[in-house]
Amino acid sequence: MYFIDDSDFLECEKIKEAAQGDHCPVWAEWGEWSECPPCNSGSNRAAKERDRACSGIKKRTVGSYIPFTPEECAEETGQPIREKQVCQIPSCRPNFNNGFGVCPGRT
Repeated sequence: MYFIDDSDFLECEKIKEAAQGDHCPVWAEWGEWSECPPCNSGSNRAAKERDRACSGIKKRTVGSYIPFTPEECAEETGQPIREKQVCQIPSCRPNFNNGFGVCPGRT
């Protein structure tokens, strides 16, 4: 008679993970934040952004691999490709000569 214990199930999980390999999308670390502009000149608040890449192979064909795109990774994981953070910067003062905003310290 054979008895099943928890170690049998753990072994099955290891085999399943090894078989899946890199067929699941995985996010890479976040990239660097973009720079904030010197001032906020538009009606929208200026924001800095950072992106991340996705790894993992969604399909293997003979002699080639088809990787997940960032969009597919976002869809599969429910997590965003890009993060935005509002920049805490001053508003540009209006330049009444040309109608455009001029950043502080510029003429």
